[in-house]
Amino acid sequence: MRRLWPAVLVSLAACAGGTHGDTMTDPRPIWSGPAARGEPLPNGDLAVHLTAPTGGCAFEFADVLRAGDAADVRLVYRTPGSAFVTQVLTPLQVTVPAARLGEAKQVRLWLAQAEGERAPAGAYSFAAAFGR
Repeated sequence: MRRLWPAVLVSLAACAGGTHGDTMTDPRPIWSGPAARGEPLPNGDLAVHLTAPTGGCAFEFADVLRAGDAADVRLVYRTPGSAFVTQVLTPLQVTVPAARLGEAKQVRLWLAQAEGERAPAGAYSFAAAFGR
């Protein structure tokens, strides 16, 4: 039994190391709202899907920022605030025109959250990335 302890300690030390710490220092904010996913459409447009946890939510296209062969798509997720709404999963979709994406080979989705008609309260947070 005593011979196993050094192997166990070495294994635990190996688990504690590695690249896991790099994730914690990543400077990008992470979207904490409902998951968003992109779906390329046959005509070149991009459909972005999000499932809201309640009724009364909205999903809006804000802008596309182009940098080289990448496109950063900014979207706004609007919650109903204090309004009385149904408690049902609500699928929402936004279509981003192909002309706005250009020849981008990589698309990154950035989301901001707003309450009602107010402007988004915080910065856009990274939500997803995929190739085209």
